[in-house]
Amino acid sequence: TDATGFQWRKDGAPINGATASTFSIAATTLADAGSYTVVVTNNCGSITSSAAVLTVEPAPNDCLADTNNDGLLSPADFNAWILAFNTQAPECDQNNDGSCDPSDFNAWILNFNTGC
Repeated sequence: TDATGFQWRKDGAPINGATASTFSIAATTLADAGSYTVVVTNNCGSITSSAAVLTVEPAPNDCLADTNNDGLLSPADFNAWILAFNTQAPECDQNNDGSCDPSDFNAWILNFNTGC
């Protein structure tokens, strides 16, 4: 009771400016997927909530090959896909099978060549 502070976290890292009792995302992107918790503080100390896992699925008309979500297909998307693969970010899953593995590289090439 009598909370004196809140700090929302995504995947264990504090979210800058997210210090209200509630947290919302107006328009999600694939990068918003993750595990969210809140650290609640009062005069007795602090406690971290259980995690709420947010899964963001690409819309059917999303351009999966636009990995950096800038609205353009360019070589920068390949670099973004490599980063997504190395960090196991949701954007890596180019074949929509729920995992990020080497088969997604071939799917990214196909998606890129198909265009948006």
